[in-house]
Formats: sequence, structure tokens, C-alpha cells
Amino acid sequence: MVNFQAEPSAPSIRTWLEFCKAQTIKEKMPAGLAISDDDRQRAWEEGVVDYTGHDSWENIQKRLDRSLQESEQKPS
Repeated sequence: MVNFQAEPSAPSIRTWLEFCKAQTIKEKMPAGLAISDDDRQRAWEEGVVDYTGHDSWENIQKRLDRSLQESEQKPS
């Protein structure tokens, strides 16, 4: 009998299924459908990341740039 053990760093099957589900739902969702910040954060924490939408690197970079500009404009 062979015992198979996944590596600790390997994504869980649940994470993989959630990712697949998110991709399927994304294709079926109408454009402009709003997802609450809580749902988006929960998905992010579960490893379901919207790499081409809200969570894309381009959007993250824009948010970082905006935060840096705001902090530079505040008087110390």
C-alpha cells in the first residue's frame, strides 16, 4: 500500500475547487455586478484571487500609488 501525502505548501483540493468555481462563476456573472468588500476579502483569504479584475497587480499598484500620494500631501 502506498501512502500519498501532499506537500504542506501545495494548495488544498478545496482551494483548487474554489478557484475553479470562481472562474466558472466569473464567466457567468454579468458585467458590473458588485461584490461586497467582505466577500472579496473572504475569497482572497481562501486563496480565490481575481487576478484579472479587482485583485490584478495593476489595480493593486494604483491603490499603492494613491495611498503614497495621499500620505505625501498630508502635513506632518
